[in-house]
Amino acid sequence: MIYYRIFLLFCLVESSYSSLAQRFNNQIKKEPRSGFLIIPGIKTAEINASRYYMYDHEVSVSDYQEFMDYLKKEQKYDVLEKIRPDSSKWIFEDKVPFQKYFYSNEYLNFPVVCISYDAAVEYCKWIELLINKSRKDSRIAVVRLPTNFEWVNAVYWPHPDAVYATGAKDKLVNEKQCYLANYRIEAQIHMQKKGSQIPLRPINSFNPSMVGTYNMAGNVAEMLLSRGKVKGGHWDSEEEDLKVAPIKSFDGPSVYVGFRPVMYYTEAPK
Repeated sequence: MIYYRIFLLFCLVESSYSSLAQRFNNQIKKEPRSGFLIIPGIKTAEINASRYYMYDHEVSVSDYQEFMDYLKKEQKYDVLEKIRPDSSKWIFEDKVPFQKYFYSNEYLNFPVVCISYDAAVEYCKWIELLINKSRKDSRIAVVRLPTNFEWVNAVYWPHPDAVYATGAKDKLVNEKQCYLANYRIEAQIHMQKKGSQIPLRPINSFNPSMVGTYNMAGNVAEMLLSRGKVKGGHWDSEEEDLKVAPIKSFDGPSVYVGFRPVMYYTEAPK
């Protein structure tokens, strides 16, 4: 009820949303991993918390390189082999070689792709480890892939009638005829005008949503906690697939699929 009242109040003063998101973001920056934003939540069977946190961006090549470096340092070579991007799924070799995208500095700010569901789970476990090592109180962080409810809730607050996860409710193009997401039409136009070699875009492309998340519509589809399920559409999606409601399937590493973690806190057992 309290969040419903907050929502009604903020509907009257729309400009307050951006400042609220910034204030939330400033609070979470104390964590060892930057990028988590507070999402007002509802207690469910999956999450017993009044709020949870979500990455403001799709996990980037830079983020993932850091993860791989950690595994090397800790000599966890069995996990490292398990989570490496799958070069056989990279379809842009003639334009941007696999090694250049994943292991150079040029594409650090682009989404990591061609990884498995299990690799995304391992990344979440690593972030969870980092955060819990830094905790000074009794709370325990849980980091994982989002449920469909959590992903959708991050879009619907503060726009319960949103059609797309662009922050513009029912629009993929603004009044200046600028595209608000990276999907098939926009990707083709961008590549023609800008001479881009690949249709993927940086993780902070386009305007953020009202709570501060980037690219929840388009760029790469995002894995859900349910194995083989994704949300949000990708760079080769049609408009219909970018809508908030659809859940799509994927069957393994792909240039169309990435992920972003969510986090919430539980109390340590006594």
